[in-house]
Amino acid sequence: MRRRTDCRTEADDQCYKPTRSCASTYISGPPTTLFDDMATSWTGWSGSKDWHAIDGHLSFTATITSLRKVTLVVETSANSGDDTLKATLKLDAGGLDRIAHDVRSIFRSA
Repeated sequence: MRRRTDCRTEADDQCYKPTRSCASTYISGPPTTLFDDMATSWTGWSGSKDWHAIDGHLSFTATITSLRKVTLVVETSANSGDDTLKATLKLDAGGLDRIAHDVRSIFRSA
């Protein structure tokens, strides 16, 4: 699947946030594909599950432990990579269905 759209961002002194009209360029499907796959595989998977926007401005990397604890690393950048943000989220695998649902609703309205 190939999709190309433009991404606009707004920045102020306090935070960096995408506008409602922001969408990433992607080749392997929308980010919802990753979250749906994680929810389906909630009992565990080997290695990491990754999704990267083709323009390099957004990426997700997820790993899971044998205790079903998920680490999700979110990286985003702007201004040709001069401004970057990296967040590490710790999630419980039992909540992946709800997270996938929420991600679908975000990307459906963008």
